[in-house]
Amino acid sequence: MQYVTVNFEDGSTIIIKSYGTLGGTAAGALASGGWTSEIIQGTGRFQGIKGTQAAKAKYLPIEKGEAGPKGYGEGTITYTLPSK
Repeated sequence: MQYVTVNFEDGSTIIIKSYGTLGGTAAGALASGGWTSEIIQGTGRFQGIKGTQAAKAKYLPIEKGEAGPKGYGEGTITYTLPSK
């Protein structure tokens, strides 16, 4: 599980709680993973936001001297904001 805070230039934020899995290979490198996320809080223009995120990632083998894997991914955020 991890928490991510997205900060915007106007001071607004979105806080996302994520959980999911990462897969492994025989060589021990992280190969792929998928997770789902829940938007748990917003501030500023995102006050009252509700929603989810679904994403997938592909991780590259860890190279000598690296602390962790590099990867790339894509996902979709679905959200609603309260009416003004």
